[in-house]
Order: sequence, then structure tokens, then C-alpha cells
Amino acid sequence: MDGSGSPSSLRPMAPSPRPQNEEEELQVGPIDPLSDPERPSIEVGVETIRPPPPPPHLDESSIHAIAQRGDTLALSKLLESDRSVNLSTRDSQDVTPLHWAAINAHISTCRFLLDNGAEIDPIGGELKATPLQWAARNGHLYVIHLLLSRGADPNVRDGQGFNTLHLITHSSAVMPLLYMLHQPIAIDEKDDDGHSALMWAAYQGGTQHCNTILVLD
Repeated sequence: MDGSGSPSSLRPMAPSPRPQNEEEELQVGPIDPLSDPERPSIEVGVETIRPPPPPPHLDESSIHAIAQRGDTLALSKLLESDRSVNLSTRDSQDVTPLHWAAINAHISTCRFLLDNGAEIDPIGGELKATPLQWAARNGHLYVIHLLLSRGADPNVRDGQGFNTLHLITHSSAVMPLLYMLHQPIAIDEKDDDGHSALMWAAYQGGTQHCNTILVLD
């Protein structure tokens, strides 16, 4: 809780004076139900979740830019022209081509990178996350499936202490969550602040997500 909302900042209000006319009644206006509208569930809790950094301005011919736009053909030609190309090389944000392909849901590019030896679980970026976690944060089901099938570790924690299940819950995507809950993971695993996926789903107001987790827990 920040300083503006701390208990020490609250001051008791002085009692209102009694009306001079003892028969005078207090007039209470009608309550406007729209004066404090309920927040959409997708907005609840997002202030505690840091998004991945915006894409940097990349050289359009760089391997990172090629992966970012999902140009698998250009990536193949690049590798054919120079077999020594490092497919897990880092850009200025410490991010690999697989990160960029995963976050943009370019599944064919992800598959090409993996088929040609790209590292499956590189940790990079400001949030110190893996490509699987970048895909999970955005609810990209097919990329999540591909990376898990190739051996990506869903139990790795990012720089905020979240594992893949936590991040999928944050994404508010139901199908990736349902898929993830059928993987050999600890459903009740808590993040570094002691919050489980179910607690995050409840905090965000996701009734369907809560029911999905409870049924499979």
C-alpha cells in the first residue's frame, strides 16, 4: 500500500453539529449506482503485473527482426548463407530470436529455430523470462504447446517470481489455461509473494478461470 493510502494518513472526521431545529431531519440524497462503477475483471490486478518491454528498433535484416515478423523463409536463407549463425544470439535487450517469435505467435518460425538448434529455455529481457513465459503471458496456445513438446520447463520463474501457470492465468485466456492444467505441473504452486494461480484468477475476477482450476485441482 502506498503512502497516500496508509492508515497513518487517515484522519478522523469531526462530528457534524446538531441542527438548530430539533425537528429538522437529515436529508440523504439517493445513491447513484453509477457513481462508482465496477471495474471490468480484465483490469483488476493488472497494475501488479509488468508487461514485457516494447519491441526495440531493430535492424530489419537482423535475425531478431526476422524472427519478430515471422519471416521463416528469410531466416532459412540467412542460415543457408552462413551456417555459423547463432540462432540464440542476444539483442540489445538480452532477448533471443525465439523470444520474439514466441511473443508474436509465429509458430513456424519458432519450429524452424528449434529444429536448427536454438536454445529452448533462454532467460532474457527485462523480466528475465523464457520464450515459453512470453508466449504464456499473451495466451498463445499453439506456441505454448510447441515449446512444451520440445522440452521447455514450465516451472522456471521469471524475474517477478511467476511460473508459466501464473502467467497464463494473468493472460485471461481460457484455452491455454485448460491446456496447461493438463500438464504435469503443481497447480497450487505459489509465486514469490505467496499467490497461487487460483488466487490470481479470483483476484482478477475470472469466474470461468476459477472454476477451471477448481475442477482440475
